[in-house]
Amino acid sequence: MGELNHFRTYEIAESSSGVPLELAREGARVVCLGFDTTRRRFVEITALGDGDGDEDGFLDRCAAVAARCHPSVATLVDYGSEDGVFFYASDFVDGEPLGEYSARVGSVPPELACGWMLSLAEGAADLEADGLRAGIDNARVGLGEADTVVMKIVDYGIIAREVGGIGDEVASELLALCNYQSAGEEPVYPPEIEPVAAALAGLESAAEVVAVFVEHGVKSVAGVVAASPRPRLLFEKELFRRARPEHVLPDRYRPVRRAGECSAYESIVVDTDSGTRSRIVVLPPERLVSERMLDVFDHADLGFEIPVGAFWKHEDFRLIAEPLVAGFHLGEWIAALPRRRARQIVPVLEALGSALSELEAAGLKSRPLHVEDAVIEFSGLADATVEDLLGDVSVMRWPDFVFRIRTHPTMRSLIERGDGEIPDGAEDVLAAAGRGQPLPVGVVFAWYFNLRNRGLRYQAGELVESLREVAEVTDITEAKNAPPASTRGDDAPEAEADSEAEEEPVISPIAAAMGIGASGDEDEEAAGSDEPEGHRRPEEVGDLLDEERPQGQPRSNYLLILFILICAIAVAAAVAHLTGRAFWLD
Repeated sequence: MGELNHFRTYEIAESSSGVPLELAREGARVVCLGFDTTRRRFVEITALGDGDGDEDGFLDRCAAVAARCHPSVATLVDYGSEDGVFFYASDFVDGEPLGEYSARVGSVPPELACGWMLSLAEGAADLEADGLRAGIDNARVGLGEADTVVMKIVDYGIIAREVGGIGDEVASELLALCNYQSAGEEPVYPPEIEPVAAALAGLESAAEVVAVFVEHGVKSVAGVVAASPRPRLLFEKELFRRARPEHVLPDRYRPVRRAGECSAYESIVVDTDSGTRSRIVVLPPERLVSERMLDVFDHADLGFEIPVGAFWKHEDFRLIAEPLVAGFHLGEWIAALPRRRARQIVPVLEALGSALSELEAAGLKSRPLHVEDAVIEFSGLADATVEDLLGDVSVMRWPDFVFRIRTHPTMRSLIERGDGEIPDGAEDVLAAAGRGQPLPVGVVFAWYFNLRNRGLRYQAGELVESLREVAEVTDITEAKNAPPASTRGDDAPEAEADSEAEEEPVISPIAAAMGIGASGDEDEEAAGSDEPEGHRRPEEVGDLLDEERPQGQPRSNYLLILFILICAIAVAAAVAHLTGRAFWLD
């Protein structure tokens, strides 16, 4: 793709041989890897070849795709023409083409394979509404948080694609994913797959494909942990051709978790001389992104900053050593429990905002932030204890923590789209928070990062303040309406974590029946003091006693006294009768 060397705000990545790094070439469609110097993120740049005659309507089709947003479709971020070359740029998806993955792997569980294909068919149907025929066989199979599967359409059908014939393509990929046999052997499929593939054959539209999957009870499962071999990521194959990161480290470093085990582009090592552990972060070489875009040596020596302990250069990649702290990435915390209540989110947002403000005050160069760039650190805690905090333990029960912020990017922040908008609008999210509903944590933090990345610090602060206010109102409402501890269910995953009240004192059944609390009448008076003056509880209406009893006095005490008086009168009458002194004996 030599016709595009450098244009607009994009730098074209080069292969090891010094030519533009092509990701795909199919007819008039040529795709190369680029780097957006404004957003500081990798992109895929697709251009028309010379003389294909398809320029008519190109920009209209690009505009139609750019106006749509679907989780199974890579986002189109730019389009136009430069020096007579028509192009569009989309977010880079680091993964393996579906056709290559299905041919290499096979034996994928049927429900998983059908769910993946349904998610892609839904994305293709979304594009089909504008007359675009998406490419399914070259869709990418990538990895998200905690090795979850990411399925993305990267060929929208803007170039050299016609509407129709998608059913055969989906059926072919589905059978290849589920084939039990090796290449060259007679294929064998699970019995439940063949009827689905037969129903898909010959279908002309993606909407019909979706309808077949729904008819067979298939549910979209893109985003679940893979139950089959992980995909071969494009960058992994490009960067680790001749050496793995662990191979170029000094001899004193011993790998504890290698790249691919910890994450695709990170590893954990221990320094055998000092006994300290470090996180090794892999960054791309100069031919893919220039060093001036990495900000590796841009530091302010602040307590909120993750320092760079060492830096190595290799022909295919660069390595950074960071001291390993007792804590976890913000992204790990989000992935551990994707939905949390507002009161769980606010303390984390406040701590994050303090750290970011410190870095901004130090004058560090501004760049887009990602959840990978923020690490929650707990001082003096063992790894096992930190792992416990990563689960559904309430944030209010955490020990003291601080945020440490990376001032340089990682592979994930260079690849993933980290700034997003709230899909249904801020009002809907805050309304859900006010109703006490768990919020999608990743969406809230994406919204917060989006505001900070755009320099809207005041609006980011307003977001935190709004969440705090609704959290306080919700806490008061829940405290008033909460059922007794003995009747409260444990269905919610945060039920135990969110409980901030101390345990209720144990009361014997006899004492409870008599209205006597474990701590005496003072507790009853305290409980009654919150009621409005003159307010009557329902059980007080129709009281047999005409005299108004003192506020907060338990009704059962009067019944007990009345019972004792009646018993005393009965005993006195019996004694008088037996002794002959009763008046009715005269």
